[in-house]
Amino acid sequence: GEIAARGYGEVNLNLGCPSGTVTAKKKGSGLLAETDMLEQFLDRIYAACPIDISIKTRIGYQDADEKWREATYETAKIAMRQMRYPAAADLLGQLPEDYADAASLLLDCTYLPAVNAYTRGDYEAAIAGFSQIPDHKDSREMLSRCHYAQADALRESGDVEAAAEMYAALGDFEDAAEQLLAIRYAQAGEMLRAAADTDEQTLHNMDSAIAMYEALGDYVDAADKALKARSAKAEFCFARGAYAQARELFAALGDYSDAPQHVEAMYDLYYGPVRNPANQAYNEGRYADAVMMLEQLDLTQLPARYSEMLKVYKESGEIKFAGDQGIVGIRENLNEQVLFRKGAVAFG
Repeated sequence: GEIAARGYGEVNLNLGCPSGTVTAKKKGSGLLAETDMLEQFLDRIYAACPIDISIKTRIGYQDADEKWREATYETAKIAMRQMRYPAAADLLGQLPEDYADAASLLLDCTYLPAVNAYTRGDYEAAIAGFSQIPDHKDSREMLSRCHYAQADALRESGDVEAAAEMYAALGDFEDAAEQLLAIRYAQAGEMLRAAADTDEQTLHNMDSAIAMYEALGDYVDAADKALKARSAKAEFCFARGAYAQARELFAALGDYSDAPQHVEAMYDLYYGPVRNPANQAYNEGRYADAVMMLEQLDLTQLPARYSEMLKVYKESGEIKFAGDQGIVGIRENLNEQVLFRKGAVAFG
């Protein structure tokens, strides 16, 4: 060819240049890695060139350590495809952290078994795995999914309190907060229906249910349930003769349901035992006895039907009040006959 015509007796091919800009174009030593291309190139050169050909080359494209790293990396990937994750992790752990994606694959050797455990319902194993690599991929979310699934399983098995604790720990994950409210709502109802051996235990159950319903706020009809439970507690106290406690409970209910009627009935029970003997004492002329009986009453929270009696006492000026807390004295010049004629309106 042209080179021979110029008097050259040999051509030298440079297959040893290691420069990155050269090897990137599959030239220099970069051609050594392309064995098929190199073979075709040399076949053509030797067939066409009439002069001697020499080749500058290298003893290998990679050093021994690099070959070992590559072999180890590829073997680890094969082990992962075969789901032999401990073996793969052992191989990947021998590689430098910055070798290809070895560091990420090493984390996958923990992540993928955890995903498999979650899929088959082995949540304890899944949690153990995801907990080791919380920042890898979606491990944190998967941990929450495991705990949520555990809470569902506990609830179905009847361990409601343990389920509630897990839902509470999940915070705003999916509908965990709603599930927790549903559990507390159901527990409040069960507490009200629970059998009790003593009145004290019944009252304790009622108080617990009331507290649960009130803690639920505006969830479903929890607020109304709380009022119903309070009303039931008041009726329970009334039925067992705890009239003072029942009166306070009904009074606290305000206008709820028939609470006002119960309050009126409670005052009849409260004032009646004193009012009737006082009326009899008055009729018999035992005015001092009548006053002593009236002093037992708290006249500060009279219902509407007794308002006239309170008005008579206040306007008469004959009986003094201390902050409306009860009768505290009678003037020495008290005309008892006149006073109790005025007060007779109350006795009817």
